[in-house]
Amino acid sequence: MNMQFTNLASKRAFALIVVMAIAGGLALLKASTGIPVPYRNSATSTIEIKRQGNEIHFITRNTRFSMVELAPPPSFGYEWLVLRETFYSDKIDGQPGYDATVTVELSDGKHARWTFLERGVGGGIECEIVSDYVIQVTKFSCCDASPTFVYFSMIDGRKLQTRQVSLSHEQLQALDESLKK
Repeated sequence: MNMQFTNLASKRAFALIVVMAIAGGLALLKASTGIPVPYRNSATSTIEIKRQGNEIHFITRNTRFSMVELAPPPSFGYEWLVLRETFYSDKIDGQPGYDATVTVELSDGKHARWTFLERGVGGGIECEIVSDYVIQVTKFSCCDASPTFVYFSMIDGRKLQTRQVSLSHEQLQALDESLKK
């Protein structure tokens, strides 16, 4: 009987140590990143096929998250932030092109720092981080027309420029430098 008590006490002590280690690790994570833990959010993808009058609509919604490391000027330190991109499209069966939008939000885990919404121009839409401080939204057009490239600041979400030709590496570097000031 004495052996069972010792075994039970050892199991409880081990469980307590594990719980304390997890709690300490979460506290360290919050202290080092500033993100409240556990940080929870969810990403969903949906498709809806519906009839509106004589038209059949194929509606998709997709959300994705990325962790980004950003050093906004005049700061000298980097911080981890959450980038959420939500894509929406509505394609009508038998018609060329379709409606598309992307909504992009940068968050510190508690509050959105900025959000922007960009509408497509009759075709698909893509979004990607192309430099330290710049996000590029590519808007594809209908019927083999050239895409449009829209550039946004990672620092404050403002639209920087819209072009018919994408920026070169050198142009992106110059844009980054201008955002640091």
